[in-house]
Amino acid sequence: MKKENAHKVSGNLFDLSVLTRLSQYIRPYRGYFILQVSLTLLTAILATVKPYFVQHAIDHEIANGDLQGLYVIVSILIGLLVAHTIVYYANTYLADWIGQ
Repeated sequence: MKKENAHKVSGNLFDLSVLTRLSQYIRPYRGYFILQVSLTLLTAILATVKPYFVQHAIDHEIANGDLQGLYVIVSILIGLLVAHTIVYYANTYLADWIGQ
């Protein structure tokens, strides 16, 4: 005889019962979890903003020969890179800490 599985696998991409069970484990870490989700969203936003500034630098500053404008865009890109690195590190650290 086969042993019956206690949990039925639904095959759905999003299963509300699994999310409900997971929320019981997350409850003591709710603030950290919300911060971690926020950092994940911020990481995604920072990753998608950088190519916009590269495009702007190429289409406007380099095409028009505006060296001063290019310096500004490069400074913004360096700032975004530093910010993205810090947020990504904090996100990874917090996710690992919650997972432990």
